[in-house]
Amino acid sequence: MPMNERAPMANDLTTGTLFKMGLVTNDEVNAAVTAVLTGEGSIGFPLNAAYTIDLAAALQAKEAVSKGLAVPDASAAYNRNLARTAILLGYPNKR
Repeated sequence: MPMNERAPMANDLTTGTLFKMGLVTNDEVNAAVTAVLTGEGSIGFPLNAAYTIDLAAALQAKEAVSKGLAVPDASAAYNRNLARTAILLGYPNKR
C-alpha cells in the first residue's frame, strides 16, 4: 500500500459505495477521471462539497491501473475505464 494512502477500516466507504448511495454523482466521478487523464489531479481533489480524494493514491493502490495507464498505445476509452475503476475503488475523505 502506498505510504500516502490510509488503510481502509470496516466503516470506510469507497467512492463507488458513495456513488451507489447517491452521495457522489456521475458528473463528479467523471470530473475526477478527467483530472487524472489531464494530469490536473491533486491530493485533495474535491469530489463535491462533502468529500475529497487523493487521486494519486487511488491510482497507485491498484497496480493494474498504474501499469495500464503507462501503456503508450492504449485507447482513450481504456484509460478512462482504468481511471474510473481506481477512483470508484478509492477511499475518499470527508471534509
